[in-house]
Amino acid sequence: MLPKKWVYPLFPMKNNADVYQLDTNALLRYLTHDIPGKYQSVRRLFNLAKKGKVTLHICEPIFMETSVMLRNYF
Repeated sequence: MLPKKWVYPLFPMKNNADVYQLDTNALLRYLTHDIPGKYQSVRRLFNLAKKGKVTLHICEPIFMETSVMLRNYF
């Protein structure tokens, strides 16, 4: 899966899916494909979410930080 500093477990949901909060690094690796192994890890996590096996949470500041990083560094 992803490095622990990228994904933070949250509370369990009623559908028994694990809930994770993603951080900026996870989104950047997925959007830029700059590190293939890490991109694949994030992609697998998104696929699990798509199947309903996990729930992902991304708070608003993470989207803003990702946007700034993409504009300034990529």
